[in-house]
Amino acid sequence: MNRGRRGESVFQDKQDYPPFIELLKEIVDPYRLRIAAYIAMGHLYFDSVAAFQTAFGPHAESMRRDIPNFTDIQPTIQISEVKP
Repeated sequence: MNRGRRGESVFQDKQDYPPFIELLKEIVDPYRLRIAAYIAMGHLYFDSVAAFQTAFGPHAESMRRDIPNFTDIQPTIQISEVKP
């Protein structure tokens, strides 16, 4: 079952799904895009970049080696300041 952002049904009828897939192909194929069926995103909060590096550093290489077991997408680490 496909669900929207607020949990509502995306397709009201099973007949709505095939036209959606055809439209999606028309949009995606010319650009050779790949669409992920799912995505995982972690939000980790640290007091500082140094605190992140201290926690992540010892595990970085093993995590980097493990990623290809799950995806061929290049992971991204984004560091932002969070203000209260």
